[in-house]
Amino acid sequence: MPIKLVFPREGGIGWVDNFAISSGATNIDAAHKMIDFLLRPEIAEQISRDTGYLTAVKESNEKFKDSPALFPSQEDLDRVEWQDAVGDSTVIYEDYFLKLKAGQ
Repeated sequence: MPIKLVFPREGGIGWVDNFAISSGATNIDAAHKMIDFLLRPEIAEQISRDTGYLTAVKESNEKFKDSPALFPSQEDLDRVEWQDAVGDSTVIYEDYFLKLKAGQ
């Protein structure tokens, strides 16, 4: 059964994930190799297929251009509020996320 994405009339939350190497990383070369691997078009395409999210690799996104779940209308995007850093509330978000993962 196909999944249909529905944007609430009131709007939704938007976010962007990214790759980063922490300043305290001990194996920076391996981190770069991992990021290079994940940004290969064929790998990025597989990630999009498995997760339902687009990647930064334009070539891999072309295969999903007819998917309204991955390419929402401009009308839907105009109702998106982009999530900012939540500062000290990060602990609360993490707590609820862990509870959600644990099925509580």
